[in-house]
Amino acid sequence: MNQKHRSGPSEQAIGGHRLLWLDDGRMGHQRQCWALIRALQQRADFIVHRYRMPPHAQWRYQLGAGWLLDDELRGLLGSAHGSVVVISAGRRAAAVSLACSRLLGSAFRVQLLDPRRRRQRFDVLVLPEHDGRVGDNIVSMRGSLHDLRPQQLPAWRRASADLGQLRGPRYGLLLAGEREQNESLFQTAAEAMVTGGSVLVSTSPRFGSCAGMIQRAGLSGHPDVRVFGHGGTVQTDADRASSLQLVLAWSDVFMVGADSINQLNELLAVRDQRPIWVADQKLGKRHQRFLQPLLEQRLVQPLAAFSLPPEQVLDSLPPDTDKVAAAVMQRLQMA
Repeated sequence: MNQKHRSGPSEQAIGGHRLLWLDDGRMGHQRQCWALIRALQQRADFIVHRYRMPPHAQWRYQLGAGWLLDDELRGLLGSAHGSVVVISAGRRAAAVSLACSRLLGSAFRVQLLDPRRRRQRFDVLVLPEHDGRVGDNIVSMRGSLHDLRPQQLPAWRRASADLGQLRGPRYGLLLAGEREQNESLFQTAAEAMVTGGSVLVSTSPRFGSCAGMIQRAGLSGHPDVRVFGHGGTVQTDADRASSLQLVLAWSDVFMVGADSINQLNELLAVRDQRPIWVADQKLGKRHQRFLQPLLEQRLVQPLAAFSLPPEQVLDSLPPDTDKVAAAVMQRLQMA
């Protein structure tokens, strides 16, 4: 059995109510799968096995050779009896999910995000509303799935109380994949810090080091700038969730790139009356469809109009995780 991830759902040997999680290693996919599995475990006695797919380059070679299932996965499936719920996210895991169901002969397939395959090949297809797709097996969600709540903030603050000593206001920057958006976050934060304050930065493996942007914003060596995540004081991808928690816990004002729907959706759930400013350069149509209702409802405001205090509705938006889990359970009971 694969090594247990310290922040994942409970994992035991397959038996009883079985759920197979096909983990493709992408952190955004992992967080959404974790959230759904935890919500399902609150509704039924699922025993979860997490199969970690090989790295991307190796997996492409295996797909090309027709080896969709390695010995570990074949052994796992060969020992399974009865129906197995298979949860996957993204295109690569979707291909393996279909291969698993062919070998099992009976599997309930739950796919998160667009599999780039016919929707009828899955029992439940969980897609974001901004994809604009409908169907009898499609369950829609706003943005993405997660299990973050404002009630978690006090525990995060207790675990990192030293950050509470930083000067306020504390500007929380959540970086994503679009460089121009990230550059504007640092520039706006630097301008705001002229009158005081500090900066907390959560970075992403998608982006890498932000040292150049910090320098261009004139913040190099600044004692009140802290960087967490990939390339920051937290060094491993496994600690990405912790780095995000630090910024979510201690920031007074948030600045985020709209390129990361996952991050923005999580932020909306734990904002706890704190303002959110969004950099929206170079957005594709799908991202625009997600962001536009938030701007119209004034749940977020464009970074280009940054000012304090903001004219903004500061309500939190809980995720659709419970709604999606209930829909999956309903379809599973009908299968």
